[in-house]
Amino acid sequence: MSNDETRLELKVGALLLSAVLGGLALLYLMGELHLGSANQVIVDFAHTGNVVKGAPVKLGGCRSAASNGSSCSPPAAMAAMSRCR
Repeated sequence: MSNDETRLELKVGALLLSAVLGGLALLYLMGELHLGSANQVIVDFAHTGNVVKGAPVKLGGCRSAASNGSSCSPPAAMAAMSRCR
């Protein structure tokens, strides 16, 4: 392998690496990439019916962390909806 080919391969590799890192940085800055596992969903309802403050709440079949002190991961469909802020 010649010296020119090696330099070209290094340049292409550096370009690809910088493109991937740049894409990940943009996703993180736009809020689409989360580095933690904590999700918080805040919902304000105009009318809640007979639900009182402090009542246990289920999201995707799992009790919320506020109601019993434990947490669980919601199913994939609910996880997609819980990203809304």
